[in-house]
Amino acid sequence: MHLTIKREQIGQAKFVFENERRNDYDHTEADGVEVFVYGYPYHNINKTWISARQVSHYYLQNEFDFVTDVEGSYAIIILDRQKGKCLVIIDRCGIYNFLYTKHGETLTISDNMGELLTELPKVRVNRRSLLEFLNFNFVCGDKTHIEGVYQFKPATVHTISSGLHITENSYWQYITQEDGEFSKALSKEELRDLFNQNILTAFQLGEKVSLPLTGGLDSRVEFSACLPKKERLHCYTHGIEGCLDIEIARRIAAIAGISHDVYTLGEEWVKNIPQAAGRLAQVLDGMVNAILSAHLENSITNEMAGGRGEVFLTGVGGEMLRCPYARPDLLDLTSHEDVAANLCERMRVPPAPLDVYTDYDPTEVKLLLDASMLEEIKNVKTKNPVLLSEHFYVRNIIGNFSPPGMRMFGRHFKIFNPFLHANILGSIPFFDREEKWGGKLHRYIFSKNSSQFASMPTRNEEIARMRKAVSKQPVYKGVANQLARKLLGKEIFRSRSTGGPSVIDRTTDYTSWLRNYHSEYVINVLDHDRMILKEFFNKERLNSVVNSFLSDEGSLYYFVTNVMTLEIWLRKMSERTKIEIH
Repeated sequence: MHLTIKREQIGQAKFVFENERRNDYDHTEADGVEVFVYGYPYHNINKTWISARQVSHYYLQNEFDFVTDVEGSYAIIILDRQKGKCLVIIDRCGIYNFLYTKHGETLTISDNMGELLTELPKVRVNRRSLLEFLNFNFVCGDKTHIEGVYQFKPATVHTISSGLHITENSYWQYITQEDGEFSKALSKEELRDLFNQNILTAFQLGEKVSLPLTGGLDSRVEFSACLPKKERLHCYTHGIEGCLDIEIARRIAAIAGISHDVYTLGEEWVKNIPQAAGRLAQVLDGMVNAILSAHLENSITNEMAGGRGEVFLTGVGGEMLRCPYARPDLLDLTSHEDVAANLCERMRVPPAPLDVYTDYDPTEVKLLLDASMLEEIKNVKTKNPVLLSEHFYVRNIIGNFSPPGMRMFGRHFKIFNPFLHANILGSIPFFDREEKWGGKLHRYIFSKNSSQFASMPTRNEEIARMRKAVSKQPVYKGVANQLARKLLGKEIFRSRSTGGPSVIDRTTDYTSWLRNYHSEYVINVLDHDRMILKEFFNKERLNSVVNSFLSDEGSLYYFVTNVMTLEIWLRKMSERTKIEIH
């Protein structure tokens, strides 16, 4: 979809759709007002999905006052030809959003980058965005990989005037009080009740609900809240056969008597990773690692084939219940600058090399990345380092890292995010770190919902137990690996030479897959002489990084696949228009 608005000509603006029949599109026009709904808003009181026609009705009654009663993941455009203005409303976290660019006398809005690029007189890569993506796995703020193209701000009503001026009215903020004014708004039991109510809303919105069930905390707490409606729940788990996620999920589903499927990532699927990555790079607009997301396409295909779910439950935002970045070294920091530097170190892809760029030395890269972090928290009205880290997480991890993947699922399912409801997300700042740290709130909720499943170990608890049993006795690691190969189909202790993350269990193994099946693919994509990004990278250093990854340095897999994602995406975009790097 794209909408082009010319200065002083809002009344003549027209929506253009490549495919208006998509599940996540709804469009209507009446009484001089045209409405486009992208995503899945629902009425917080009535517990019903909100259509474009209903948005038009609400708007004609009270303009955008209706936003306070809307929940869900959505982006809405209201084109009011009579009043000569256009409203763009983005959900609380920016799960659904639009891209826009202003050039000359024209403002263009679209839901994908490819359509926007043909509207720009020149297309230049945003180098700051590239640095952030390569080092953090996401982009900070509202920028994109293309200069002059932005996302709209989340939790905001944007009003575009006939003169193309954009005014912003925020309708929600994560932190709403000054330091010292926080008091406990909810008890843990009240939080649990609200969360369970949110889950049951999903069953009011659809007859069949799909839940990706893993061995982690987020899906466990969602699963526990679904038990009263378990006959309408379908769960699935993806991964390498025998991995802990699959084994734990199978056990839980069998005990509960819930429909459950396993989507194994076997050899035939592994062979098709390059094709899947090529498709995803374009769908995800280069904003999420397309290589390491290839398995998502497999999950969608399998869930669709079985017709098993109408509403798709996501775990996005679940990390907020356990203070994802509030480690001890953060707690004593008192300035926004120190918190930004701490977050930068915490989130940098280890060990993303800083000396691979043509025009930046390592010190410059570090300063730019610190500045990106600071930009995102400098105006937040608190010096509390925990709250600052949570604010950053809401705005950039939930707001920028998660959405492209969620929107991909949203093309086929009505997505529902129980952790992102205002009553859950807005209550988190009122719980102190110790109440959240280590998943205590998760455990409280699912232990109260089901003591039976609370006693079963999570993936990380099982890994810790297995490691502890033999970690101090290296002589037994070989025996442990033999047993694990029989029970799990893989080793639980990995030598450094095998590469990849040094953990006992992995649901995916892209490092080995790329090395063993697709080394030529990696080399071809990152052939410096043929890269669109060749001016951005030092040839000798990039080649060295790629060779290290393909030999034995598994820890480079995030960085290498991030570079691959950008290169694949830019090649796709260059088929539409010329792209400048400088």
